[in-house]
Amino acid sequence: MRRALECIAADGARMRGVLHEAHPGRYVPGEAALLLPGLVGTRVGPARIQVEMADLLASHGISTMRCDPVGTGYSDGDPGSTTVASIVRDVGDMLAFLRDTLGAERFLLGGVCRGAKGALAASMVHPEVTRLLLVSCPPFRSEDLGKRAARRRRYHLRHYARQLAKPGNLRRLARGEIHLGLVAKTVTRPMAAGALDRMTLGEGQWEMSSLRARTLFLYGEGDPDYRDSLDTYRTELAGKDETVTFRTIPEAGAGFYGGDWRTEAVAAVEKWLGGSADV
Repeated sequence: MRRALECIAADGARMRGVLHEAHPGRYVPGEAALLLPGLVGTRVGPARIQVEMADLLASHGISTMRCDPVGTGYSDGDPGSTTVASIVRDVGDMLAFLRDTLGAERFLLGGVCRGAKGALAASMVHPEVTRLLLVSCPPFRSEDLGKRAARRRRYHLRHYARQLAKPGNLRRLARGEIHLGLVAKTVTRPMAAGALDRMTLGEGQWEMSSLRARTLFLYGEGDPDYRDSLDTYRTELAGKDETVTFRTIPEAGAGFYGGDWRTEAVAAVEKWLGGSADV
C-alpha cells in the first residue's frame, strides 16, 4: 500500500514523499528505508526505478519512503540552494520523521546520483543507517563541470558512432526510425538542463574509512562517469570487501532507462537484500 505524506524540515519547508508500507506478512520490525532523488529528478526516479526499488523493499518487509529534499522535486524550497550538505540535514529530519511515525530504529538509505551521494554522506553522521543502496553515485570531489560535460560529449559521440556501424542501423537511419533530434540533443547538451548551474562544487571531504553500513554501489556501464566513480570508490574503500559490493550492468546508462536494464538493476538489489555474495 502507498500513501502520500509530508515531513517538515528544520527551516519549516515541507518535504513531500510517498510511503510504501511493508507487506504485513514479511514486516521487519524496527527497520525502515528512505530513497532520495537525483539532481534534476523527483522521488519517482529515472524510468520509475525508485518506485520499483521501494516496492521491492516493501515486499521484503521494509516500509520505504521516497522523499524529495528541500529544493528538489515536489518539495518546497529553492533548487539553487540545495547542496549535499543541505541534503544531509534534510535526511536527519526525514529519519526523525520515520522514527516517530513508524518506530524505526535502523535504516536503509538510498538514492540516485546526487541523492546517492547525499545518502552516503548522511550515513557518516547517522550511525543508525545500517545499509546503503547507491545508484550511479558520483565521487566526492570538486570538478570542472565544463570538463565533465566534454567527457560526456566524447562518450556519446563514440557510442553513436559504434551504433551507426552496427548492421541495419544505416537502413534504420534512412527510414527515419532513429530520432536524430534526440541524438543531437544528447551530444550538444550532455548534461541535464540547469545542471551546470545547480551542481555545487566544494562539497566537503568525507572520510570513506569511517563507512560502517553494508553498501551496494550500482552502476550502468553506459554511464560516461561510471568508470571514474567506480575506480574512486574501489580505491577509497579498499579492504571493506565484506561490507561493500560493487555491481555494474553492461551498456546501461546512469538512469537504467531500458526495461531490461532496469529489471536487471532491481534483480541485483533483490539479491543484495537477500545477502547473496553473487550480486
